[in-house]
Amino acid sequence: MSAGYGPPDPLDRQLDRRGQRWTAVRRVQRFRVLLEELLARTTDFSVSGEILMARWAEWGTRAVPLSFLARSG
Repeated sequence: MSAGYGPPDPLDRQLDRRGQRWTAVRRVQRFRVLLEELLARTTDFSVSGEILMARWAEWGTRAVPLSFLARSG
């Protein structure tokens, strides 16, 4: 496959790519890896402030402040 058009590497840390075919997929995969690592290192989490909704309900939330309790050891 041509450079930049193959399956994305979820651990690829290059953030300055723009306009490539897999950009959205890379963002989702990076977010998934980040979220999995974060949750693996926590025992609990809770909403810690006001949830800000987007102007249109279909867009969901703009901000969800969270607090995390880290695992010991």
